[in-house]
Amino acid sequence: MQTIPDYIRQWFRVIENMNTSATYKPAWGRAIVEICLEKEDVDLTISFDEISNKILKYYWNQVFFFDLRQNPKGKNTNAVERIVRSMIQDYLTENEDQRPQYYERVEHKLKKNEKRFKRNIKKISSKLKENVSHRFLNVNTEVMKLYVLDENERLIYLIKDEVMYIKEYAFTLTQLFNFRWVMLLEKYNNAPKIANKIKGEQEGINRGSLSKFRKILLESVDTLQPVDFYTGKILQDNDISVDHVIPWSFIYSDDLWNLVLTSSSENSKKGRSIVSKEIINKLRHRNLELIKKLSDTKYIDELILAQENNYVEKFYRSLKG
Repeated sequence: MQTIPDYIRQWFRVIENMNTSATYKPAWGRAIVEICLEKEDVDLTISFDEISNKILKYYWNQVFFFDLRQNPKGKNTNAVERIVRSMIQDYLTENEDQRPQYYERVEHKLKKNEKRFKRNIKKISSKLKENVSHRFLNVNTEVMKLYVLDENERLIYLIKDEVMYIKEYAFTLTQLFNFRWVMLLEKYNNAPKIANKIKGEQEGINRGSLSKFRKILLESVDTLQPVDFYTGKILQDNDISVDHVIPWSFIYSDDLWNLVLTSSSENSKKGRSIVSKEIINKLRHRNLELIKKLSDTKYIDELILAQENNYVEKFYRSLKG
């Protein structure tokens, strides 16, 4: 049986005792592990800016894609989250498409304004120095020797053996950091499937095709031409989109009871915004009518289940918080 190195046991102790009111610590730890995986097995010097780039990616996806709060509701947003939300707002202001975008897909756009991007990284780095870098090592009255810290230069140092150990136990460490992160997020958010969202954020967010749902919804149309669910306008054949009434980023699932036909422009404009109660009532009525029209028992059963459990109303209330 393999003996766990004392060095890794120290990492486990840090994670086990990670009592905090924000998600800085799991983000900081996960970033260090990820950076080690990208480097050679040599003595490493890691800058706070490198860690900040990783944490920006984590927060961007969790906040923009899934609108997950990183600290308790009613308290001031944590400083890194405020910086990331500001960056997201700049992105939305400068781009017509209001739909959430995965960080890797827009990173090049964010870096076009190089000065602004570097300024934001420096801001994140400053908050990490202030709130995380030294506190991360503290377990009660002990200080774990995970890395050598130079706060003035905003650097951490790892020797070759430490890098090798981190790489060897990278999967376990990352899963433990994610578990702690999920535990915190579940305290701060009403959203469903948080663990799945963190896993998706880490592995890459891949949304499934909605083409089968498009076909089902078109086949259920009574009129000669389909109409936009939101505006009531006639849809052109080359401009028919399928939209999640309750945003996919919140529900993290493709379900017929939550899908409607709309135009591409309406879909883009709506983004992750919360619809009115009138639209929710319309969706509930639409689902009742859809049950009568469909022939596929699989989707009929799903719609009936959604109606019996009042999914539309329940998820809508959770979304509104």
